[in-house]
Amino acid sequence: MVQGDSIVFDTTYNKQATLLVSAIVKTWENFSIPSSVQSKKDLEKHIEAVAEEYGIDVNQPFPFLIAGKVKSADWHVINWKDGDTEHTHEKHIKSGLYGTIKNQDLDMLGFYSDSHHAIFTH
Repeated sequence: MVQGDSIVFDTTYNKQATLLVSAIVKTWENFSIPSSVQSKKDLEKHIEAVAEEYGIDVNQPFPFLIAGKVKSADWHVINWKDGDTEHTHEKHIKSGLYGTIKNQDLDMLGFYSDSHHAIFTH
């Protein structure tokens, strides 16, 4: 959550979320991302292909975890104001904190779906 100009991690369940997607993963399967993956679209295609190789139904949403060193990754934590009921894409984009991580190790959790735009995301 955002407090002032900082992100604070709270492990309690006494919170509300505008966007929340969760999954329980018993074991993760490891695979590499080839250097030919250079864009978001490339990554989506690669994740879909690997999921199909492992017998995952790509017509249903599923989680994936990426671990490694990134050249650059932009991040955004939404900080919606209590009581604000006017939800627009522009307001979601402008709220909260932004930043860029460069040349750092990163663990990134994602959820693959080709049919949940505006459900899993703002």
